[in-house]
Amino acid sequence: MKIVFSVLFTFFCIAQVNCHEREYYAAAVNRYVDFINRISHGEEFAQYEVGATLISPACRKIFNGGICIQGRDTIISDLLLVHKNHGSWTISPADTIISSGDQTVVLRLFIDMEKFGIFNAIVILRYDSHGLVTEINEVFNRVEGTYSFEGVNK
Repeated sequence: MKIVFSVLFTFFCIAQVNCHEREYYAAAVNRYVDFINRISHGEEFAQYEVGATLISPACRKIFNGGICIQGRDTIISDLLLVHKNHGSWTISPADTIISSGDQTVVLRLFIDMEKFGIFNAIVILRYDSHGLVTEINEVFNRVEGTYSFEGVNK
């Protein structure tokens, strides 16, 4: 009986830790997506200060297989420049896969760009032990034809 209780207790503890880690990364992803959406709509706020709570100073962004940006401030500046030059966009998360043991989250997003149409993106976010994004690896493709966003985010 003691062995069964010990095994069940251990399993329960592991499940609690995994659940807590999943919630932690889910909240981190939500803050990141909210940050991007705020910038994408041209909202005036302290982007660099908020970004410092989400993104590591040495973060690098890989776009369609190549490193294109390095450094938190450069990443934020790039997002602001995209908004300035190309208008607003809206991110709609479709799928989220959390691998808390690897400190990694995979997102599938729909990105509706004001001037360029709808895109599908797979984004891999890697986190450090402080919960800051250290790498953004994005694969970006245009959605051809039509697509209904009904049911996304539900």
